[in-house]
Amino acid sequence: MLILKLNLLKLDLSENCLSTLRRQAFSADLANLHELNLQSNRLVSLELGAFDGLLRLNTLWLGDNPMIKFLNSRHFSRLPLLAFLYLELPLEMKLSTGGVVLDQSVEHSLQLDLSDQNITRLSQINLSYSEKKEVKRLSLKSNRIASLDR
Repeated sequence: MLILKLNLLKLDLSENCLSTLRRQAFSADLANLHELNLQSNRLVSLELGAFDGLLRLNTLWLGDNPMIKFLNSRHFSRLPLLAFLYLELPLEMKLSTGGVVLDQSVEHSLQLDLSDQNITRLSQINLSYSEKKEVKRLSLKSNRIASLDR
């Protein structure tokens, strides 16, 4: 568990050597955290509940962690204010086969960045949302989309 007796709003742990985030990896002392940057680590595993206690988190950066193999809505289900999720997923993770399924994960609109994912068709993206939850901004920059299919 990360123990910091600070009233942090932003924590940048990018470009480190983190490989696993265990359940409740972040201390309750970080309950006021608004932004968490975990980009460019060596993350392989994110246990369910890794972000528990980060009730005010609205921005989460997980990009450039090429070893992450599986994420789903349960990883983010206890982040009620999450509004921006930056995912730069490994090419092996197939969006169309449920590698990332975001449903019932946030209460508000979400900005989702799926840039540089080697996506060739829009049908590869599986975002299941209820009526109350929707992606408001979606970045598909630097993919290989050649046509707008249905």
